[in-house]
Amino acid sequence: MLVELESLRSRLLYGYVYGETGAGKTTLLATLCPDKTGLGIVSAEKGGPQVLLSLGFKGKMVFLINEPASKDSNFDPFERAIQGVHTFAARSDITAIGVDGLTLLAGMAINHWSSDGTEKGMGYDGWGAVLGGYRRLEAACRYAFEARKKSVVSTAWEVGPVEAEDPFTKAPYIKAQGRHYIYGKGQIWSPGPCDFLARLTSKFVKEGGKEVWKGQLQVRQSAEWLAKTRFKNLPNPCPADFQKILDLVSKESSPSDKVPPGKTPAVAAPAPMKVAAQPKK
Repeated sequence: MLVELESLRSRLLYGYVYGETGAGKTTLLATLCPDKTGLGIVSAEKGGPQVLLSLGFKGKMVFLINEPASKDSNFDPFERAIQGVHTFAARSDITAIGVDGLTLLAGMAINHWSSDGTEKGMGYDGWGAVLGGYRRLEAACRYAFEARKKSVVSTAWEVGPVEAEDPFTKAPYIKAQGRHYIYGKGQIWSPGPCDFLARLTSKFVKEGGKEVWKGQLQVRQSAEWLAKTRFKNLPNPCPADFQKILDLVSKESSPSDKVPPGKTPAVAAPAPMKVAAQPKK
């Protein structure tokens, strides 16, 4: 079907954020709804997203994935997460959904599906079930975004870059980029096609005598860390605030984009990408 290109512009986001524990990923999700309404959180965190209470959020806005206290092979954390996504997708008062804790979902699966409680005890069938779980969850999130018109952002822990040493020169190099901590082949499906895969870093700074959380998002890859975005207007790093990100990407053009009639716009040469040195053969 033919559509007007401008009709595709929206104020919705579909993406993934990863970072170390305590970086503020749940705090970042709260910026999807700065007026404290319209946010639904599917939480794999034990005890739920307590930080939302201190930020002033209220009401039935959290879907907890309650993990059984004892081993239960019938417990499916992915199915519970999918149920949460569909619950919020069906609600007219919800405008944005956060799936908080993709890494924890696989951890729960290992706890209940592994023969000995370890990754090795999962076996081929167990890891296949984890992959299937990520695929089904990705489909549910995509449905909420495309069919139900909700912003959807998922979070995960990070796993750092893998360093190695050249056997001849002894020089260190990055063998594999740091990335979102998704088990096995699940990282192929999470993230799927999205607006961004970003790494969150943060710190507390003093402002007016108070400690204030400040975060930033890496949205383009480096030699050390995986990141990507389809939004060309985003600076790198960009503010850890989804409303500011939406304001940046929704602008039709910036003053620098406006070119006098008859003139050809200048195109900046792409910045050289830093490439890690490879070991000599």
